[in-house]
Amino acid sequence: MQNEEHAIVQTDADFDGEGVQSLLSSAKDSLESRDGGGIVLDARFRVSEAGAATFLGVIAVGDGAVDFEEEGWLVLVGHAGTAGIAAAPAGSPKMRAAAPDGGAFGLQPTSVSETFEGDLRERLVDVHWGAGSGWLYAVRGALISNRAPIQIAGEGQLVLGEVPSVASERTRPADGAEGPLQLRGPSTGVTEPGGEILLEGQTPGAVQLFATDSTRSGPFLLQVTPAEDGSFSVNLLGDNPLPKAPGTWHIYAFSGEAAAGPVTIELTPGKTPW
Repeated sequence: MQNEEHAIVQTDADFDGEGVQSLLSSAKDSLESRDGGGIVLDARFRVSEAGAATFLGVIAVGDGAVDFEEEGWLVLVGHAGTAGIAAAPAGSPKMRAAAPDGGAFGLQPTSVSETFEGDLRERLVDVHWGAGSGWLYAVRGALISNRAPIQIAGEGQLVLGEVPSVASERTRPADGAEGPLQLRGPSTGVTEPGGEILLEGQTPGAVQLFATDSTRSGPFLLQVTPAEDGSFSVNLLGDNPLPKAPGTWHIYAFSGEAAAGPVTIELTPGKTPW
C-alpha cells in the first residue's frame, strides 16, 4: 500500500526489493548537491509486534570524513503529551554501512556520504514494541533527518524509555496555547557548578530535549513539562542529565511529530571544574 510519508522507498514492500540501492543512490545525489549536506531517513511504516523494524538512510556532509555508525544517533519519539523518547547510537557490529570510496554513486570531490541501515529492535533495546506509533529521526551533530513515521501493530502500547522529568505533572499547555515547537539558547557559555545557561522555548505538549556532541557519549535526555501557556525554560547547568562538559553541544527539542533545533552551544570551562 502506498504511503506518502516514505522518504526514500515508495512502499514498505520496497524495503525488500532490488531497487532500494538505486533509490539510495538518488538520495545521495540530492544530498550531495545541497550546501552543508544532510540526512535522509526512511523506515517501515507498519511493522508487526514481533517483526523487523527496518530503517535505512543516507548522510552527506560538505567536507571532511563522515562515520554515521560512530557519530550518529537514532531517536524515536512518541506522541505529544507522553513521556516517550528513546535514543541509541546508530552503529552496531551488525550494521551494514558503506564507507565511500570516492567513486561510488557519483560522489563529488567536495562531498562525503555514507549509507546506513539496520533493525530498530537491535538498536533501541529499551523500547517495548507493543501497539502504538511514533516518529524516528537520525541525528549527527548539527544535522537532523526528516521524520519517519512508524506504526506498530499488536496488543498493549508502544512504551519508550522513561527520562527524568522536571516542573509539574502537567503534560499539556492551557487551551489556546497550542503552537509550533520552538527552542532558543545562547551560542556560547561558561560551564561550572552554580552557573546558568538557559534553554527556552514554546511547545504544544510535553517536550523532550536531546543533546549530542557527535560522539557515542550519552544519550543526554530530559523531559520537560511546560508552563500553563506552553512556555518552558531549563538551565543546562542545573540538576539534570543534560551535558556539562566543555565542548560543542547540539541540543534538540521533540514534541510528538514536531522537532526544533539544534541550538549549538560552545561550552568553555570556568574557574571551578565539575
